[in-house]
Amino acid sequence: MVAAAQMGPIQRADDRDDVVERLIRLLHDAHAQGAQLVAFPELALTTFFPRWHMSHGEAEGFYEREMPNRHTKPLFDEAARYYLNMSGEEVLRRYDAGEFEAEIDERPELRHMKMLILFGR
Repeated sequence: MVAAAQMGPIQRADDRDDVVERLIRLLHDAHAQGAQLVAFPELALTTFFPRWHMSHGEAEGFYEREMPNRHTKPLFDEAARYYLNMSGEEVLRRYDAGEFEAEIDERPELRHMKMLILFGR
């Protein structure tokens, strides 16, 4: 089953950690209802900042420079535990080493994590 994580708007003043907590709650809810894949909206981590006039320097704070990072690591770890029963760092290490290549098309939980990895990198 696929779950579409519907979430309200993220305000400019919303803290990134609070937003990630909200995403984790949506992940918990979807998993509890049997979802094998949770789709988040494209702006799940930040507000739609182009609606405000700001300098390039101000806009820089809305971009993720690495993934997972200290803010998003809890979300990545939670997804990895649900679907693969390991930490997010272990998933990345094994993914980068090519350990999942033969299984990705056969296991829905690996497809979910691959989508999360590709989204984040």
